[in-house]
Amino acid sequence: MTSIEVAKITTFSGLDTFLTENSGIFQNNIAFNTERTDFTTGFMQVKTLATALSVDSTAYSAQKLQAKRDMAILAASLAGFAQVVLYKSGKKLEGSQLHVSITDYLQASDPEAKALAQSNHDLLNASIADLTPDYVTAADLTDLQAKIDTFNNIHGASTTVHQGTTEQRRNFKNAIQYLDTKIVILRMLGRRFMDSNPDFYNQLLKQSTFVSVHVHHTTLSITIKSKADNSIIPNATAMLSNSTKTGISDATGLITFNKIRRGAAILTVKANGFEDYSCNIHIVNGHDNPLDLLI
Repeated sequence: MTSIEVAKITTFSGLDTFLTENSGIFQNNIAFNTERTDFTTGFMQVKTLATALSVDSTAYSAQKLQAKRDMAILAASLAGFAQVVLYKSGKKLEGSQLHVSITDYLQASDPEAKALAQSNHDLLNASIADLTPDYVTAADLTDLQAKIDTFNNIHGASTTVHQGTTEQRRNFKNAIQYLDTKIVILRMLGRRFMDSNPDFYNQLLKQSTFVSVHVHHTTLSITIKSKADNSIIPNATAMLSNSTKTGISDATGLITFNKIRRGAAILTVKANGFEDYSCNIHIVNGHDNPLDLLI
């Protein structure tokens, strides 16, 4: 669930408790009492759907978890070594794209962890000429790719929580929207008590007001350059596998995707005079994700 959905469920729960404790005030008001009953029914459905979204429907695998740890340790280690070299050579943008924390992988979902490690591998492979054997070797990258493949090919899951099916997510969102509508109606009907019971009316407004949740937008900024001479490439087209948006690089080679989904994605770039280029990337939620891409 998103932070906004969690905040809404908290509000729904508080309002439901408030209405239960004060049912004697409105029990003779047929309109208000009917909407309150509908709200309770809808809230029960939201709780049921929320529970379903957090139920483990995949087989937990200790082998999968161990493979994830092995992959994370090597990926983070090699990234740390490479980052030192890249920063020293002035390639801070490339270095900043590397994931050097083991917990980045272990706390991510399995697909995201695999995408993180693959992103590290691909970036290191593209930068192998800049990395001395004292830090990263081709054999190291072969070993990392083997660990990524091993982790990816083991059945089961290293975690016990998933995000549910598409239908479950759709039903959950519809149930949330239904309760949003019911709250609007309850607040309107509650005006009947403005004079007769102002304390109840004021508390109704307070309990039905959602807690403010600050949401950072997730963006992806890509600079497209030629790996032959590091020159910028205007009018290149970029597409993301987890978005319907398409971007075209401007005169500075920059493409910006605004308000995109977090997590693993495949980035595909096409430009006249260049071979089509694809790579795995990991988009961090609530941040700008800069990427300097050589094609």
